[in-house]
Amino acid sequence: MGSETGHILGEISEDEFRAGRPMLSAIAVGVSGKPGPGFYELAKKLGLLKDREDERMFWEKQRDAAYKAWKRPLPVKAAGAGA
Repeated sequence: MGSETGHILGEISEDEFRAGRPMLSAIAVGVSGKPGPGFYELAKKLGLLKDREDERMFWEKQRDAAYKAWKRPLPVKAAGAGA
């Protein structure tokens, strides 16, 4: 299942890259709290991560940029609306 999930996340990130957005898979982390090696391999393949670049810093920038790109305001509940 992990391999299939990784493949799907990779396809999503490739689509996001082509759309000019950050790698959405940056928000998908494992039990370690960080993305798996496939995330970094794809980032290198896409030319986003350079060989000597710090992987953790790269991931944090991608993660923060993904949240910013997809951030939507929360709906405001009308005053007096029933619960």
